Amino acid sequence: MSQATRAIQTSKPARFIDQILPRYATQATAALFVVVAVTGVMMFFKFYKGEVEGVHEWLGLGFAAVVALHLVRNRRSFAQMLKQGRMRVLFLLALAGSAGFILLSPPKQPNPTRQATQRMLSAPLANVSPVLGMSAEQAVDELQRAGVGDATPDASLNKLARAHGKEPAALLSELMAAPARQ
Repeated sequence: MSQATRAIQTSKPARFIDQILPRYATQATAALFVVVAVTGVMMFFKFYKGEVEGVHEWLGLGFAAVVALHLVRNRRSFAQMLKQGRMRVLFLLALAGSAGFILLSPPKQPNPTRQATQRMLSAPLANVSPVLGMSAEQAVDELQRAGVGDATPDASLNKLARAHGKEPAALLSELMAAPARQ
């Protein structure tokens, strides 16, 4: 059988499993493991946490996908390993440890910044405007400039946003940018 005939008979999924996975599955798993491990340690010690959090999360998803491909490639060896008693014990220990962290972690406290923002969005403009460094009349003028013609000092940003099909945070941003224009 010629090589051209063999190539035609070999389907793309078979080619992927037989030719590409053996070359790259283990190497990609190792490379992504290093990145996820390093960024995880950086986040744990709060070293550039905000900057690496996105990298850690997205490459962590990539790592999970590559591990799945690695397991597909090495499925027979993995199946044999799962039959061993110590592997079952290790899986149970990992599961118990994870469950312990989840069950024993303290309840998450609400984000105070989010709570403050929600209160600002729900409060009348007359109460919010001094916090933003302007009078209620200036806030009404700014909102009217932004296309919210029925703004009054008694209205909240939530109410005005709903009435005009806008996001409350966008209206708040308009008001926060206003002192820079004055």
